[in-house]
Amino acid sequence: MGIPVKATCSECLTTHFTELQFGQENIKCLVCGHSMKNLPEGELNQMDQTLKSQKMNQIVALVAFVVALGAAIYWTLGQPATPTEPKDDIVAPALACVGVLVSIIFGALGSRRRFIIEF
Repeated sequence: MGIPVKATCSECLTTHFTELQFGQENIKCLVCGHSMKNLPEGELNQMDQTLKSQKMNQIVALVAFVVALGAAIYWTLGQPATPTEPKDDIVAPALACVGVLVSIIFGALGSRRRFIIEF
């Protein structure tokens, strides 16, 4: 499994999406054939760790959103039949609000960085 990057060739100025592999020798342009030596292993490892943490943040955001959606549905369907009865349940709307906020924060952290290389 490679690291997805957006690559721009410095000779023909075309941009294409490619995956950098760990054992790959060169990065090659698909249009003009220009090539450059692949990034060092340390940089590839750092990029891989960043992508893994972003994926984990996206999973946490998705789970928080599902919990918030479930809490909102529970709160809406659990309303009393008559409007004169007060609803004392504060847990479901609070859980829905917190879930949405957590989902927004972790969703932003999960989509914060993309890798663009020029060769």
